[in-house]
Amino acid sequence: IVTIAVFVSVPAPMIIEWYLKDWITAEGGEDVEVENVDVNLVAGSVLVEGLTFGVDGRKQEVGRLSANLNWTALPSRRLYFSSIRMADANTTAKYSDTGGLVLAAIALEAHETVEDIGAADVESEWGFGADLIELTNVVVFDRDEILTQGPDRSNQVTIEKGRVEDLAAWDPDNKIAIDVHFSGGDHHLYVQGAGAPFADESGLRVSRILQDRVR
Repeated sequence: IVTIAVFVSVPAPMIIEWYLKDWITAEGGEDVEVENVDVNLVAGSVLVEGLTFGVDGRKQEVGRLSANLNWTALPSRRLYFSSIRMADANTTAKYSDTGGLVLAAIALEAHETVEDIGAADVESEWGFGADLIELTNVVVFDRDEILTQGPDRSNQVTIEKGRVEDLAAWDPDNKIAIDVHFSGGDHHLYVQGAGAPFADESGLRVSRILQDRVR
């Protein structure tokens, strides 16, 4: 059993790296590079370090990304995780052509149906979902001023701490919960809420919002 486990685990990092590069490329990323991938088949965990790629000519970087992956979803072209934790990253937020939110190469909008684009195109798309996403020290270049609004905006905001629960981008009725601490300049913004971001009439119901200004 040990021999079989060792044999299977040897190519596992290469397989994960291939799936990751294929997914990011399919979502519009370019020149994807990964410094290190570690896989623990027993725990079902993946660690990615030094991930870089380009989006619209701007470099995206992820220092550390750890996740617990649902392996059985891969053949269905779904990257579904029980948890994702990302730290020390630089990325871009923008609107897609259909008005949905795109963070780096992740299109946070529901995929179109078979009737809209045809079965062949649906089969070529990747679905993304996670029970829990935690972000720490993620610097976002806000290209379309989604988050950075106001007279002193700099088109850059830092997610000091962020938490998103129950994300399934392939489900238009999917409801998520968020708890995020943003900072930009000398401002700090704390947001808690819930909503259905992939619905036809998407929206976020904010239950708590606090804003501090460092003096």
